[in-house]
Amino acid sequence: MSYAPILSHVPQKLDAVGCGDESYDKWDDGSKYADVCKICVGMSSGCIQYVKFYYVKDGGDVEHGGSGGFDNGCHTHIFDIYQPEEYLVSVNVWCNTASDLIQKMKFKTNTREYETDGGISANSRLYLRVLIAWRVV
Repeated sequence: MSYAPILSHVPQKLDAVGCGDESYDKWDDGSKYADVCKICVGMSSGCIQYVKFYYVKDGGDVEHGGSGGFDNGCHTHIFDIYQPEEYLVSVNVWCNTASDLIQKMKFKTNTREYETDGGISANSRLYLRVLIAWRVV
């Protein structure tokens, strides 16, 4: 007979952190909710223009947590995360070193990966990797 532990992952909200350059602002969508159920990423001219997060509120309602960037007629990628079975694990961001524009984002859940269609060029580098903080209850 074998036993497997039953784990419940509960996300912890982290403080927003800037990139270390004082000329850039840190960004926090202002949400008080933790269960991300949808991410919308707007792209135009080969770079990310905005990111919007949606959360599950108590009772199952969806709450928009705010946006970063500008929504100016961009092509929007919509990534649905099927709570509670699926949850966000990490976010990777690629930036063009010549222009400082964000070219691509990858969102990883416990079951899948979602990517924007932005290309990676010779000037691209992995700019930010965020591992979502989880605590085992």
